Amino acid sequence: MRQRITYLYNGTDPFDPASLKVTHRSLALHSLKSAREARITFGFNELPQEARGSASDLLCRLLRKVFGELKCQTPEKSFTRLPLISERFSTSSAFQYHQSLASLGELTTYVQQKICPSSDNACHGKALAIQSASYLDIDYDTISHALVLNAFWERAPDPGLWNDVFEVVGDKEKIEVGVLANEVPLEPEELKLGGWLTVVGEDEEPSPTLFSFPSRHHISTPPSLSTFSVSFIHPTGLHPTLRIQFPSSSKHRPPAEACALHAYLTLPSYIFADRYQLSDPLFLQSKGLVGLRGLYGETDLEAPDWVIEKWGSGMLIEIDVPNDDRSALATTSSWTADIPLHFRYLAPKSGGGATDVEVPWPVVFWACRAEEGSKMSVNPFDRVNLGYDGLFGPKTMFYHLSPRPANSSRLLLETVSIPVLDLDKARTIEVGTMAAIIFYGDRIEEGQYYEAHQQLRVVASRYVKQANYNAAIDILFSGAQALLKAGQGGSGGDLCLFLTDVLKSSELKPDSGNKGKLIELLRLFQPEEPSRKRFIGEFITWSSRFGEFPAGDPELHHVAGALYAEEHDPYEAERHLILGTKDSPDYLAQLEYKWYTEDESHTAALYAARAVIPYLLIGNLRDATRSLQIFNSRLTETSKGLAVQDASSATADLRIYPSLPLLNFLGLLLQSVQRGSADLFRLLKNHYAAHIREVGTWDDALDQIGEMYFGIQIRRQTNPLMDIMGSLFGGPGAGGAGPPQSKRVGGPAPPPAVDLD
Repeated sequence: MRQRITYLYNGTDPFDPASLKVTHRSLALHSLKSAREARITFGFNELPQEARGSASDLLCRLLRKVFGELKCQTPEKSFTRLPLISERFSTSSAFQYHQSLASLGELTTYVQQKICPSSDNACHGKALAIQSASYLDIDYDTISHALVLNAFWERAPDPGLWNDVFEVVGDKEKIEVGVLANEVPLEPEELKLGGWLTVVGEDEEPSPTLFSFPSRHHISTPPSLSTFSVSFIHPTGLHPTLRIQFPSSSKHRPPAEACALHAYLTLPSYIFADRYQLSDPLFLQSKGLVGLRGLYGETDLEAPDWVIEKWGSGMLIEIDVPNDDRSALATTSSWTADIPLHFRYLAPKSGGGATDVEVPWPVVFWACRAEEGSKMSVNPFDRVNLGYDGLFGPKTMFYHLSPRPANSSRLLLETVSIPVLDLDKARTIEVGTMAAIIFYGDRIEEGQYYEAHQQLRVVASRYVKQANYNAAIDILFSGAQALLKAGQGGSGGDLCLFLTDVLKSSELKPDSGNKGKLIELLRLFQPEEPSRKRFIGEFITWSSRFGEFPAGDPELHHVAGALYAEEHDPYEAERHLILGTKDSPDYLAQLEYKWYTEDESHTAALYAARAVIPYLLIGNLRDATRSLQIFNSRLTETSKGLAVQDASSATADLRIYPSLPLLNFLGLLLQSVQRGSADLFRLLKNHYAAHIREVGTWDDALDQIGEMYFGIQIRRQTNPLMDIMGSLFGGPGAGGAGPPQSKRVGGPAPPPAVDLD
């Protein structure tokens, strides 16, 4: 067992190193006012037998044994996958699990009984001290099989002074104790500490030390003004609004110009955010928000809490900071950001009433890009795997605002009451539809799949004939959901297709509720189910016919494409992600890069082009640029021996790869489109002509790009007879070409029929 104990005291308080009493095998300190971090590492052989297994199905069982009753079945069902953007963090935790605990008493008991030797009173005491920690991190390294407990205390328990004794018991035990204070760093991204270090059992006296290291996390200054508080606007009902309140905007300044204020919310399963509601710019502006930057986990809009298997969801949202010249805001004592949320239905109970639940406070921080040349390696005191750190690039620095809770307990939790349905009165609500859903749900649970499937179709058909489309949609959705969960892909898929027919017949628009149902059903299909692909095609057709996007709803395209990408079906994924949302380029670029790693190293440009060129052909310069940036970042991070030259300027961010000329061509092609320079475009095509000929499939696409963006007409072969016929009858024969397509940057449109494969 290895221990690293660090005391962080205020540099303005006097500290005498002579107060550290060091002997041959022990160290004692007395009356030290400071924060404290304890990092304890257990080797594989020091772990209890039940903690040495690696099977994922044992993890939840172990967590329940260590922490008590948890909402955890298996990692696949209960954990959420983090949508990591920065590959630097992708080798860390890819999954997340959250659960509020009343105390750490269960963990303390487990450590004392299973890890501490029965005769080791010091170990038992350390385990007991965990209960008063401000936070506790537990990391398990699956390679070294080492378990690391990292606990932090903001201050000592009463009377607020540390009086600790450390003694080395065995030859393999190592204890390192540091008493450190903050110093003024030389670089803005650094932390600097000075003080005394002692290795117990090796050093005869404390050794003075002074060291610095880069840190991604800092406290926003000045601390007295960089604060926030959280509350729910009352009454809350089933659609609560979480309000974040800040000091006066005239006193609130970002650490640098290139900084944005964010809030990261950890939302248990009974509360969630609606991504569709948070996609309206005017609505966001009215709430003091800029935009939703990330939402992952359980985001089903319809499901009640008792059917949710995952722990909940995480959300990253950017906050709008008022400008000083907005006098109405600048003169007020504070300003707010309001985040709309929604409660799920809790299980009905006899008598109804309300149930109190706890919602964690968000983490609020400025996200700032570090200056060029900054070294951002992880420092020995950094906390990682926090949920939001992997949502930003590796050159991001976080300046945290300090929470200011009004409650005396200092707990960063808000308690809210959720109305609960009275079980005794539930039967009177929507008797017909509810009864059918419950009845056929029971038949499915009993294994009577065929009977339930056929009767659900009959009931839904009756509703359609009555033009009661909402009832038909509800019963088809619930029936398909139950059948798909029961593994009946054929029957469930048939009801899904029936559901899309009802959506078309009713001419309902693709709103958040309808799209949420379709997305929920799509995720329940097994990949090999034949009806899934047809279901996707049908709901895309419905959204294109009755929505505002001729090529189909971008959100539906994105979900379908992301699903295919997870299954590594690149051809289907490309078709949908190209027409997806602003989040789609991230998925597409990651997909193309993973596909590229299965090929020869010199083929990088061929895979990058599968994203860049189609985006350009539909007029989406923004996502073409984004996809190439992500692809190149992955390439640079993972190809250590690859030569890279930085050709960035004040107006362009460009990397040159001497060994990959076509990848350079793609970057310069985007630059020429951004500038609208036909001369640069012609120069590029001539310079890289030999390499383009080797590919053999880019010529038509580049010709269309030249016509779309630079007005360079494509030479087309004409048929004299067809020209005459066209002039006589007004058909398409006269020249065969209409005016060139106008480009719509960022707008979804059907891609031209160009074979890029």
